[in-house]
Amino acid sequence: MVRCLIRSTLLVAVPGTLVACRALLGVDREGTTDTTPDASGDASDTADADAGVAPFDAAAIFAFDDFEVPHADGLGEAKIGGSWLLDTTAAGAFSVRDGSAFLRAGATQTVKATIGTDVSDVDVTASFSISEVPAAALYMGLLARATSGSMYELLVKIPPSKNQATTLKFGSDDNSAESSFVVSPNVPFKLHMQIQGRAPSNLRGRIWRGETEPNEWQAQATYSAETDSGALDLPSGQVGFQLYYDGDGGTGTVAFHDFTARRL
Repeated sequence: MVRCLIRSTLLVAVPGTLVACRALLGVDREGTTDTTPDASGDASDTADADAGVAPFDAAAIFAFDDFEVPHADGLGEAKIGGSWLLDTTAAGAFSVRDGSAFLRAGATQTVKATIGTDVSDVDVTASFSISEVPAAALYMGLLARATSGSMYELLVKIPPSKNQATTLKFGSDDNSAESSFVVSPNVPFKLHMQIQGRAPSNLRGRIWRGETEPNEWQAQATYSAETDSGALDLPSGQVGFQLYYDGDGGTGTVAFHDFTARRL
């Protein structure tokens, strides 16, 4: 079974690098074969009964991109969901080539891209990678219920050392989980994130390498406006991804190979 792992973080930028996976589309999963949907979201699939994962429903897809159309500056229009909205004016921060979307952030800079209409309960998958070990920590994340001032983010921290494991969390160290993977250049990783409910909002995510998605959710969090003074119970918003580079100089880059979001 194959899936892409997504991690959510509350009001925090995320570093990350994962590679090659066609998110819930265009990949074979245990006992099923997915087909890439057309603009209407049509595809065939069989419901997946694996623990903790909602059955796959191609009709519920509201955003999908496999980044096949090159763009020298920007991300263009997704195959499903309309145009990507870019939250930066920095030249060269976004580009698409060779079937991947590249995000490049300068020193202490965040670059963010969102897509879709307001959605509350959502399942997001993506695959991404790095081309080299960063000189400083990279923070990459998948976003959901994102608005102009807030969001939930599944955050992946990639350290500036090939001997250190990545960290996956939802916004605070209390919810962090150190993965068993050392992110290496040009090695595929996947992300999978789900957000459901209101007051509280329940978030869960995981990251993995290879074709088999783990059953356990490695990062989980619950946010309620009534109980968490430092967190927000966000109602709805867009989905997307972002990158932060924690360096004094230079740039950090991550490549996304696909992105899929569906309503739960």
